[in-house]
Amino acid sequence: MTNTHKTSSNPDDLAAMTGRLREQIIEAQSLLETGDIKGAEALGKATLQLIRAVEAQVKLEESRKTETREGVFYAKEDIEAARAELLRRLDRIAATIRPEEMGGMSA
Repeated sequence: MTNTHKTSSNPDDLAAMTGRLREQIIEAQSLLETGDIKGAEALGKATLQLIRAVEAQVKLEESRKTETREGVFYAKEDIEAARAELLRRLDRIAATIRPEEMGGMSA
């Protein structure tokens, strides 16, 4: 028995592979109980291939989860530039306001 599995983006594939893995483990246990060591060994090797495929699928799905973002994201440099521009504009406004317009406080 040879299993060759490719990773895919379908979430149902992981469930199907996990189901096949469970079935193969149970079948290997049954073969061992009946004394079919060679059959259990061959099935064990196929099961290891399936385990690797499941691990690869899990990694693929996890990597795709981190890529999904909601909202708006800005680069640090863009935020710093916007802040500098805002401060520049506020300074210009502050320079034109008389102290009595600021609530009666004098400078």
